[in-house]
Amino acid sequence: MAVTKFLPVDWSLTDEESKAQGRITPSQERAILLALSQIGYSDGCLIADEPGFGKTTCGAEIIKRARAWRRVLLICLPDTHKQWVERINAQSEGIPDALPPRVMNGTKAGKANYDAFMKHEEGIFIASSHFLVEKDWEQRPEWHHDVVGDKVVRFPVFKRDRKTGELELVARAEGVIGPAEEPVRQMKSTRLDRFARFSRKPLDAVLFDEVQVIASRKAKGRQTIYSIKAHFRVAMSGSFFLNKLENQWSVATWVWPGDDPETGEPWIIPAFQRWKDRYLLAEAVRGRGGKVLTTKYGGAITQVTGERIPGEFVSTLPAYIRREAEPVPEPLVIDVDPTPQQLAQIQDFERDLMIWAMSWTGEEAPLVADIPLVLLTRLRQAAIAELSIGEGEVVSFADDAASAKLAPLRWLLEDRWGGQPAAIYTDSKIGAHFIERRMRRAGVDARAWTGDLTKPQRDEMKHAYMAGEFPYIIATVQSFGTGLDGFQTRANKVAWISRPQGNSALVDQAIRRFWRPGMTQQGGGFEQAVLRM
Repeated sequence: MAVTKFLPVDWSLTDEESKAQGRITPSQERAILLALSQIGYSDGCLIADEPGFGKTTCGAEIIKRARAWRRVLLICLPDTHKQWVERINAQSEGIPDALPPRVMNGTKAGKANYDAFMKHEEGIFIASSHFLVEKDWEQRPEWHHDVVGDKVVRFPVFKRDRKTGELELVARAEGVIGPAEEPVRQMKSTRLDRFARFSRKPLDAVLFDEVQVIASRKAKGRQTIYSIKAHFRVAMSGSFFLNKLENQWSVATWVWPGDDPETGEPWIIPAFQRWKDRYLLAEAVRGRGGKVLTTKYGGAITQVTGERIPGEFVSTLPAYIRREAEPVPEPLVIDVDPTPQQLAQIQDFERDLMIWAMSWTGEEAPLVADIPLVLLTRLRQAAIAELSIGEGEVVSFADDAASAKLAPLRWLLEDRWGGQPAAIYTDSKIGAHFIERRMRRAGVDARAWTGDLTKPQRDEMKHAYMAGEFPYIIATVQSFGTGLDGFQTRANKVAWISRPQGNSALVDQAIRRFWRPGMTQQGGGFEQAVLRM
């Protein structure tokens, strides 16, 4: 189906009226004009809209109207490449010298587009941040050196015994290992600095959708993206600093690396610690006995507890805009008692850090949680269903595993929601596949969406779901949080089997796949329910 070009803004209409007429909304137009107003001034803009306000449309319009831009890089998630190409083509329809969108990826055409990008050809080059990082970094063996006589020899850190298959540290006296025992080398990431050439011939602009990818100042991807020089930058994300206030610095210094022409001072304080001291509150981390923990250099280790003045930093940014959706309605909470089998496993884990689980051979085997993080994971899995040990010693759920959450889930889907299309969220991949199998055994067409799906498989499943071929999609929160549009027009009911801990941004992004502008109003409107154990 062809994508329709949005008509120009009509300032007399509301956003909802504009959408009904297929027009650019007034709030979108304000974001577009704000970005364009920064060309030659701050040369950057941060669009921090929550999902559903049309950042893709804004980005396509910014590129179209900045007619002097002939070499543009658009960084976005692979799942949104097609969406961006369609919107750019639609908005540029009828413009004789419009730039062509050129996707860079691992396909033959994508590789050719990458070669053209590196040769500074014109176009709107579209790539994922992961693709760019892969081009900029390489895994190389790390060698250690020794002196034998008057020669310097190199040897890898580990070798593998051909009989036992175990790794052994290489003794210094052994020198170089022969080919009979192929060594297992210690690897390290080596920066290739592939994009240094853009220092001499900067791009006209870089637009970065879901810019939270480089939120961490220590991320490898941040180094790569920073090395791609451009005259103008646009960052887009409704959660650009994720859960950490200190991440604001990382994104802002990418958007505005230069100086304020009026003051001659940097737009953003370039030293992270000085910026942190200026805008954030922090307290020392204390260990046993209340002693302040320190770094190896003797400085106190601190953690951020808030902002000195809430919202102060973003208020200093030269071009920042944020549109917020209505708050997500509070969920219906259904408390679920574990089955006897689940309760026994949970209590054993809490007491012994170990349970006896049925293995795929039909015999009981020990399943040990030897560190707190693994213990938390196992407890959360056991709250979904009774755990087993599958073939290859992999933790799994048997098809007939006892689960206390399936009955209330069925009540939600069939009785309360009357068989309407719905999404079922969990933070467990094996949990998603388990629920899919159990629902299919009950004659219900439900399909699991996890990180294992390839892009063509995701496209096929989305098309089938949107076309009404099946009513229930079971998604892991981690694979469904960003880069997916349109699902709100199909479903407005969401059931939570489990939610990831410590990442409220991920949970918020996932629920806003369905609670967002344009959502269907069928069956009494939006509702989410949490099955809590």
